[in-house]
Order: sequence, then structure tokens, then C-alpha cells
Amino acid sequence: MGDGSTLFGLQALWTAARHEVPVVLVVLDNSGYAAIKWGFAMYPGRASTEEDDLGYDLGDVDIPGLARAFGVSGRRIEDPAEIGPALREAIRAGKPALIDIVVDSNDVGYGLPSLPS
Repeated sequence: MGDGSTLFGLQALWTAARHEVPVVLVVLDNSGYAAIKWGFAMYPGRASTEEDDLGYDLGDVDIPGLARAFGVSGRRIEDPAEIGPALREAIRAGKPALIDIVVDSNDVGYGLPSLPS
């Protein structure tokens, strides 16, 4: 899931921890609602200024810390080489876990072009 989407239902981790559901939630963390930001960028004549806060930038939310607050293992990954080992470790543990993978904040995914820097 994306980090913005994760924040809509993060409380489900409490249920996973309480009932020991062996699920691994992988979060692609671009520090915001990039799909919304991309949508706004498609209307350059109506662009906002840098000072405008349109609510799509999340900043540095500690998503692994929030997972730990619900009793779930949480890990942040910035190096792609750590993804495979982290996934294997989380699956082997057989307990709920969250892996927060930092991705380019200008890459909105979905096959859409990247946002201008």
C-alpha cells in the first residue's frame, strides 16, 4: 500500500497484533498523497504556489513507529538491497509486521509520468 492509504486503516494493525495474524504489510512511502499531487500537476494553469499547503504532503510520519505502538514489528528501509532480507525475516517470524520502503516522492506509480522536481 502507499503511505497515505496506510494511514486510512493503520488501526487494523492492532487487530492483527491482538489476534496474531501472520500478515506482512509493505508500505511504499513517498511521504505523501503523490497521486493527488500528480492530479493537481496536470492543470499547470491552475497550479498552486510552493507556499500553499494542499494537504498532499505527509512529511516524515514514522509509520514503523506507529506500527510498533499497535504491537506490530515495524521497519523502515531506504536501501533496496534490504527489501528481500526484510521480507524473508518478516515472513519467517509468522507474526504481523510492517515494512516501510522509502521511494522517490516524485514517482506516483500507476505508470504515470513522474512529477517535476
